[in-house]
Amino acid sequence: SALPPACRQFSTACAPPLVIPTTLSNGGSPCEPTVVTHSDVFTSPRRPDDAWEVAIMLNWRIPACAQLIWKRADWRICADGGSNRLYDSVQMVAQNAPPLNAICGDMDSIRQDVLTHFTAQGVKVHDLSHDQDTTDLQKGLALARDFFSSMRDTHKKQQLRVIALGALGGRLDHTLQNVNTLYTSNDDGGGSTTAEAPMELVLVGEHSTARLLRGPAETGAYGWTEHAVPVDLVHEGPTCGICALANASQGRAGVRAVTSGLRWNLDGSQEMAMGFGALQSTSNLVEPVCVDEHGRGHVRVATSGPLLWTTELRGES
Repeated sequence: SALPPACRQFSTACAPPLVIPTTLSNGGSPCEPTVVTHSDVFTSPRRPDDAWEVAIMLNWRIPACAQLIWKRADWRICADGGSNRLYDSVQMVAQNAPPLNAICGDMDSIRQDVLTHFTAQGVKVHDLSHDQDTTDLQKGLALARDFFSSMRDTHKKQQLRVIALGALGGRLDHTLQNVNTLYTSNDDGGGSTTAEAPMELVLVGEHSTARLLRGPAETGAYGWTEHAVPVDLVHEGPTCGICALANASQGRAGVRAVTSGLRWNLDGSQEMAMGFGALQSTSNLVEPVCVDEHGRGHVRVATSGPLLWTTELRGES
């Protein structure tokens, strides 16, 4: 694949520095944002100091980029009916996909011939049919976290990254629950973030990716959290979006954000506060001037609350 025409001319300049309001809208104290650096999920091979990475295949159409993500992962899980998708995928077989490590779920979707096939290959099966309170993605995340913790002395990694394939598209209630899982994936059950094994979760569908840009309440910061987000323009973008799932109707404040590296940047003003009932920054674009020599766009987002960052996938990878 090549860069889209709009991005073939680039400079090595990264996104310019953000100009962040020094006080909150309520007149609070000056803010020094916590900076969170995100990873791109397409570059292969990965850096040696990168996070420990798990790919989870869900029961929906396999994205064109799946074989790339599957190959670069350290560990691979199929969630219930995702096993059927892998077994039936001519694309994955033709690409000599690395072996599956585990199957988990309530086992109501996996076919018997598929279960027999993978069991004969020595794949560990985790039958969690007793648990009807969590989704297959949530079961896969719990398994990934448990294995990450148990293998920490071996892999020596400090961060866990999970890429969920087939997480966007299909039934709307499934998609909304997967987006909700972005918000809860690092929650300890009491509303606070677990520090033992910080997890970066990326949802990947046929046409889009999605990840959460956490706000100050989730990162332990005050006022703003700044995110450095890479965009691999060989595989995704330049179309992108920033959305807030908060209720911003009837005078509610919404989420304020300052951005750089986009065609239509946000300025952090209350007039541009985002949420349902207010502004959503959809159909935005990564600016070509913010693309480096490796085809990666550089976007910076400072936010007063959690935001959903989305990119469009660029077809066959």
